[in-house]
Amino acid sequence: MEQESVQAVRLISKNGQPTSTSTSQTSILYVASHPDPSLGKDIILWDDVVAAFKNPLHIRNGARILPFLKGPDFKNLEPLRIAAIPTMVLEVVVEGEVPVAETSLPPAYDTLDMSTTSTTATQLVANNTCHGQTETGNNGKSNATGSTGITDDIREGSQYRDGQGVAKDYFKALECYRRAAEQGNTSAMDHIAYLYHIGGPGFPIDHALALEWYLKAANRGNLSAQGSVGELYQNGRGVPQNYHKAMEWYVKAGSQGHLWSQRQAGTLYKDGLGVEQDYSKAMTWFLKAAEKGYAEAQYSVGLMYNNGHGVPQDLHKALEWYSKAGDQGFSIAQDTIGYLYHVGGPGFSVDYSKAMEWYLKAAARGYASSQSSVGEMYRYGRGVPQNYQQAMEWFVLAANQGYVWAQNTIGDMYRDGLGIHKNQLKAQEWYLKASTKNNRK
Repeated sequence: MEQESVQAVRLISKNGQPTSTSTSQTSILYVASHPDPSLGKDIILWDDVVAAFKNPLHIRNGARILPFLKGPDFKNLEPLRIAAIPTMVLEVVVEGEVPVAETSLPPAYDTLDMSTTSTTATQLVANNTCHGQTETGNNGKSNATGSTGITDDIREGSQYRDGQGVAKDYFKALECYRRAAEQGNTSAMDHIAYLYHIGGPGFPIDHALALEWYLKAANRGNLSAQGSVGELYQNGRGVPQNYHKAMEWYVKAGSQGHLWSQRQAGTLYKDGLGVEQDYSKAMTWFLKAAEKGYAEAQYSVGLMYNNGHGVPQDLHKALEWYSKAGDQGFSIAQDTIGYLYHVGGPGFSVDYSKAMEWYLKAAARGYASSQSSVGEMYRYGRGVPQNYQQAMEWFVLAANQGYVWAQNTIGDMYRDGLGIHKNQLKAQEWYLKASTKNNRK
């Protein structure tokens, strides 16, 4: 049984204070962590954070901003990932104040659809909204009898789960959810499954029980639970890993409009997991979610056009879809647009000014790769007048997040005296930082 499969996080505004939109935002939430055999450590996926919180800038541990993990080429690994620290509560720093969805989606995607960001946390608890889709909780029908009591039980359970106004107590949360579940409420069943899925203080993870409760809800039509069953099969939690079974559940939920499951189905087709690799079918599933405004799926569609997977390569079409995601604040898409304008491609002209514009969007949100790219633009005078001092400022921002390429570049600038006095000692210090980071296992 896994004991460290989640990372505790809480939402913090960029001024360093807990956001005040709802009391739920100061509570501890859990994001899935995943073992990464190539790195020998548990990681959390940036996509999960972006999906769960609107306008995330970065993740920090105390005063230290946590960097994205890099490969041997000093580039961010894809998908973007950050080392988990299971013993700490990490802070997700966001721009502005945003409500957080208190739903029981798959733990890796306890998310809020970008198109529903005006929905309050209280409404989400009551309606079990997942990716903008409301679960009525009883075979797709509203509970005409006793609905207020059921809603109160679910809300009280969530208060105990998250420690809102009461001491956190997963067993009392379970008791509250059970009362609603006994009346056939599938949202309550889904919440019970989620408790067993992620575990908590004094409450051990039990993926077998999680699967049992997810299935109770899933077989009654709860889309969130159906997606969660797929996630358990995909990752081999509580059951032997089975991509084919995962796909069956993603298709079941996705066919009913569940956006996260639609993207997951597309990903399995794209990567050939459990099914024969089929870019055309992957694109079909990505488009289902993308056309509903789901930013991660919009980015996936852009990648398909960018790489010519399932469609003729078309960088302008790729830009169109990247822009849809980027306009929602999806930093990876913003950075990718910047790179597209930076290097150009077949039928796509280089435009340093536009590259700089998009790099700055992501850089201002704390995206280290873009911060380093802004530094590069200033260093070489691309899209802006050459300015070594400005370049250094941006390189330092990225380097302080552990971005190795920026650390090496700072070393070069000290070595060559670009905008600063030559300082071989400082150069060696930065080279050592980059070397230590790159060789750390």
